[in-house]
Amino acid sequence: MAEFELLWLGLFLGVAAMALAYATGEALMRGDAVNGWYALHVVMMVLYQLVQLGYADRVLADQDAAMARAAGLVAGTLLAAVSVLFARRVLPRALGNLRADRWALAVAAFGVALTAGYVVWPELAREPSVALAQRAYYFLALLSVVFLLWAVRNVRMPYIGWYAAAFVAAAAGVAVESA
Repeated sequence: MAEFELLWLGLFLGVAAMALAYATGEALMRGDAVNGWYALHVVMMVLYQLVQLGYADRVLADQDAAMARAAGLVAGTLLAAVSVLFARRVLPRALGNLRADRWALAVAAFGVALTAGYVVWPELAREPSVALAQRAYYFLALLSVVFLLWAVRNVRMPYIGWYAAAFVAAAAGVAVESA
């Protein structure tokens, strides 16, 4: 089983490295902010995957157990916040709803504040109500992306089907993890 885990991790990290190299090159060479957000999104996905596979527990084994739990919460919350900001940047703001844009920005800012809370007070991760608050934040992040997609529903975009499919996949992943 360990070989399969290493194979999966190697494939994931290889694809993530290629995506990161491409997005970073595009962001730096063309000044494309969308690719910059995408690069940050890939980095957060890699960190989240490493935490989910238990590597944070191994690294933080000498630390307090609350610190390892907080690492998982930090990775998940930052991934959700960056995902909302990436979706906000990808979708045409000028053609969409300004309220959806502001809502997404507020939800992302709340996620960053929540992350800061986990970093400053790692023992907060031991509280039983934190898991419920974390799921509520994931729901808010998903709702934000739905709101952004709804705001541009009448805009003809070349890849809107792919955005919707990616969102459905992400929502399914969050639902499975929450269950």
